Amino acid sequence: MDKKNPYRLEPIPRMRRFSIDAGYMGRRRHIIHGLLEVDVTQARTVIRQYKEKTGESLSFTAFIVTCLSEAIQSNPHLHAYRDWRNRLVIFDDVNVNVMVAVEMDGRLVPMPRILQAVNRKSLLEIHKEIRHTKASPQQSAESKFMRWFLYLPAFLRRFFYLIVMRFPQKLRNYSTSVLVTSVGMFGRGGGWGIPFPNFLSIILNG
Repeated sequence: MDKKNPYRLEPIPRMRRFSIDAGYMGRRRHIIHGLLEVDVTQARTVIRQYKEKTGESLSFTAFIVTCLSEAIQSNPHLHAYRDWRNRLVIFDDVNVNVMVAVEMDGRLVPMPRILQAVNRKSLLEIHKEIRHTKASPQQSAESKFMRWFLYLPAFLRRFFYLIVMRFPQKLRNYSTSVLVTSVGMFGRGGGWGIPFPNFLSIILNG
């Protein structure tokens, strides 16, 4: 170590390679940012009352996903994919990618979790799925996939993205067009965060 300029080396968690790839893939997308505030007082009250009654705190992210699924069902083009023949592919079921804060190798990192057919699930079912992922992240299909995928060199991972994104039916096995994430996973206080535009629709729960 240089005594005049002390420093320390810290390895980047392997899971963060997914975020780096997202930034690389999203840098050329045409995007629109919308910043708005929504009164969730009633939703918070219901969640608090549920906890007082059952002792369990419902996931606010699950509430957001439930509302989002209804919005997408009313406006299905919000989760439409464009295939290699320049056609829109619109699936009947709504899949949502949720970023869950989990502990891996002693660090808190965001892990993607694809919630399948949320338009056919209740808020409580979505809540339980998120909690199970948080409690046992290594058991999720996404974790098992990334366990080997993130070992690949960056150019191979990005080539995979470029190919599979042209075939929505295949892409749906690995990702979704809708993302729900929360800046509150790693910070507190006011402000807005603008995530990487690697999804068609991104909802940031502040």
